[in-house]
Amino acid sequence: MEISISQIEKILKKENLLKEIRIGDNWLYQFPVEEYETKFLDLQSNSRTIKRDTNTLFFCKGLTFKQAYLQIAIDNGVKYYLADREYKIDDHQVTGIIVTDIKKAMALLAAEFYQHPEEKLTIVGITGTKGKTTTAYFLKHILDRTFHQKVALLSTIDTTLDGQNYFKSHLSTPVALDLFRMMNEAVENGMTHLVMEASSQAFKQSRVYGLRFNVGVFLNISPDHISPIEHATFDDYLFCKRQIISQSDVMVINQDSRYYSFLHQIIDEKNVPEITYGRQLSADYRIEQEARFSFVSQHLGQLLEFHLQLDGDFNKEDATAAMAVSQKLGASVDDCIRGIEETVVPGRMEQFELHQNIQIYVDYAHNFDSLNRLLNVVRNQHPDHTLWVVTGSTGKKGLNRRVGIGKAIGNFADYAVLTSDDPDTEDPNDIAKAIAGAINNPKVHVKYIEDRKSAIQFALQKAQTGDAVVVSGKGEDPYQKINGVDVPYDGDAVVIKKLIKALDNASNG
Repeated sequence: MEISISQIEKILKKENLLKEIRIGDNWLYQFPVEEYETKFLDLQSNSRTIKRDTNTLFFCKGLTFKQAYLQIAIDNGVKYYLADREYKIDDHQVTGIIVTDIKKAMALLAAEFYQHPEEKLTIVGITGTKGKTTTAYFLKHILDRTFHQKVALLSTIDTTLDGQNYFKSHLSTPVALDLFRMMNEAVENGMTHLVMEASSQAFKQSRVYGLRFNVGVFLNISPDHISPIEHATFDDYLFCKRQIISQSDVMVINQDSRYYSFLHQIIDEKNVPEITYGRQLSADYRIEQEARFSFVSQHLGQLLEFHLQLDGDFNKEDATAAMAVSQKLGASVDDCIRGIEETVVPGRMEQFELHQNIQIYVDYAHNFDSLNRLLNVVRNQHPDHTLWVVTGSTGKKGLNRRVGIGKAIGNFADYAVLTSDDPDTEDPNDIAKAIAGAINNPKVHVKYIEDRKSAIQFALQKAQTGDAVVVSGKGEDPYQKINGVDVPYDGDAVVIKKLIKALDNASNG
């Protein structure tokens, strides 16, 4: 892979991103002719990963970027850097390419460097406050049947670039350099399709700038990710989410979703074909005849029965969205039925059983809507027994989640064990107090245990025959973010499996 100076100049000028070229004290708007054929063999934004013998274009990006990082890159052999501000460099052999928006520039240049892998894949982009990962897994299972295991996946939980081998994801949507590198690797592995989550930050941070989705999916929207380092307001959050419309060839959208009428107006004005789903009579794919693990979908007068391994009405919505997308891409009815039936999502409505018929539910639910719906499902399954909730909330981001989590607990739970969930630089006790303060139900017993494993253990040991224990927030996330560091953590499901084994052995001993 390579990209030349002439290609870079052409792209940046076409998109009106180039401010100037800085070589020492000289300002230029065109590179010297003799440099046009200079080729870069690598793109990097991390000064520690630069290969000294490779001509690398270095991107100065990020809120915490320091000139010291650029100097490290220069010391490692970098001669060209791209930034959205001027850096005073003593070495006149170093060229600065100054742009108006480094994130947009990075996305466009990464696409060119990797020879536009997005044009060689059929791409489905999924956005929404909740359900993105579950919908992505439903799609992966369906489309694997249709396209013979040639489907790559980028999700919050796992990533696969060859359709078979998975590794843990760091972001719901990777930064542009990683995203286009991953797409290129998927193409080289023979993949024909890519299912990916498109987070609000992916649009706000221009990670998917210039990317077209063959099908875009808008699942739902509710207040989340509102904080100084994410979205200052819900208006900004919704604005970022709805950018998927202008980047999609076809939109699949939940007709029951809040703000559907508003979103429909945008879809209509931009002349984007629309496919709807939901429980409304006018939906193209209508959900009806619902049971706990099954439902019927009506489309064009045809009634189709589906069976799921995942509990909860919201999973029926995600399955229906996946079916609508899959059929648009050519999947058969049988592929949809079988793909949905076999789908299991790590950390999403996973169920375990402890001795004495104590049911344990593990889910990623981490805001009001998702936790409220989850607890409603579990309460309906255990109407006459104690409902335990072990949960927490993240530090520094999604600050509005804390009140929502407390409200959901107050609506359905009997006992809340509040604990750590990526507290970062905040005191987890302060986060727990904010959640507890929003539990407007005096009948709910609240206990705080900072260590997450100990909190889960407490709930499992105290639960009685017939009770239900919900452990929410982390799912299978293998880390706890503490003071800016990802500290290894087994993940809730693994912790629970180990505790069940230990408690069962103790009861039988």
